[in-house]
Amino acid sequence: MFGQASEKTSFPNGFQLSGGGIDKKDITGSNIDLIQNLKRELKEEVNLNLNEINYKFQYIEYPNTKRNAYGFIAVGKLNMSKNELQNHFKQYKEFLEKNNLEVEFNNLIFLKKGEAIKELDSYTNPKRVYLRDLISEVE
Repeated sequence: MFGQASEKTSFPNGFQLSGGGIDKKDITGSNIDLIQNLKRELKEEVNLNLNEINYKFQYIEYPNTKRNAYGFIAVGKLNMSKNELQNHFKQYKEFLEKNNLEVEFNNLIFLKKGEAIKELDSYTNPKRVYLRDLISEVE
């Protein structure tokens, strides 16, 4: 599962994982709290509680010549079915729209295990550079 970013984001209609940049709230002294960042981003973007997810930080996206940024990627499993997650997200998106709050994802994208790369490649949307490699690793 990953999301299609809304038109008003820095990656309009692009496919990406839930996440974002480090905020001042994520820094205590000289320490960056990646767990706090992940909790905040999951809550803001898809209204999920990290405390209810079995996850681990598993991958790092390394910078390339165009972008000097590192991305820490956590992989986890939800205790929800696909339909439950879709309904959860639909209700959250409706809440955001009703209250004139920022909608960061238009929708969630689900790919079938064993066919994920083929399905991903069938979409014409822009994709974050890490996405294809990450799906290959997880699949």
